[in-house]
Amino acid sequence: MTQKIDFSLYINDGSSFQKLFDYLKCNSDNGILIFTPNSISYNELVPQSDNSDKTLNVSNVCDFDITKIGNYEYSMDEPEYLVYFTLKTFKGIIKNTKKKDKIFMYKTADDNAIYVKVIKPGENASSVSVSYIRPLAMQDSNYTTYSDINKNDDVPDCVVSPTNFKNDCSNISPTDYKKITIFCSSGKMEIKAISVDNSDGHLIQYGKSNTMDINSIDVSKINLNFDRINLNSFNTFTESVKVNIIQPKKDLLLELPTSTFKNLVKLTQFSNDNIKFYFEDGYIKILTHVGNYGTLRTFISN
Repeated sequence: MTQKIDFSLYINDGSSFQKLFDYLKCNSDNGILIFTPNSISYNELVPQSDNSDKTLNVSNVCDFDITKIGNYEYSMDEPEYLVYFTLKTFKGIIKNTKKKDKIFMYKTADDNAIYVKVIKPGENASSVSVSYIRPLAMQDSNYTTYSDINKNDDVPDCVVSPTNFKNDCSNISPTDYKKITIFCSSGKMEIKAISVDNSDGHLIQYGKSNTMDINSIDVSKINLNFDRINLNSFNTFTESVKVNIIQPKKDLLLELPTSTFKNLVKLTQFSNDNIKFYFEDGYIKILTHVGNYGTLRTFISN
């Protein structure tokens, strides 16, 4: 008798998916995968009460493009299905995924387990051994998620190539440096590592990319002379011109444990695209692409 499949997902680039969860497991113990007919996303769960937990500083949300990730089918009657799971267990199942390997995940109608297969090139999915994760019971009262935080990605404050970010941060180790401060101001970012005995430090500086974004204009630097503007000379096409004027952002200073900052360097493992930084009110948002199919947003706060 053939089992009814509630949903199934073939991930063509299994390697980048594995590296993503290698990074995610460093920040939190548990997470949620959210499956709907038209989307798949991941939300990190951060304990509210444990102020000593390193995940207090970092949270992650990832959206997957189902038109690019591989082959996805969803046949459940429910509008969405949430899988609350332990990251360490899931990472253990896919840890040996290599370049060109695929990952196959599915759920059957008569079981709540999520079955997982790592498929090597040339292998048939039906002949590959299967592992599974058993979803945990949700504990909403003890956790908060950051899925509703700002997803406006139009104008980054700082853009860094993953190669530069990895190389620049390679000399910062938890053994030699006790803490990291990140200072953000007017399109520039300074990362400062302070040694255990305060005798020395390591400074990394980044500035905004040289490309000017016409959609974002600092109002404090504009000098308009309206006397020289002849409004009668504008034709009807002027109505399509859109000007977005923003106020200058406040300076932002964050402090992180060195071990937490080193986990951020793993963002460079699963993307060849530039890493984008956004300086918000009280936190930094980092946007990283996962292969060609995922958008990871990382939020850092004190």
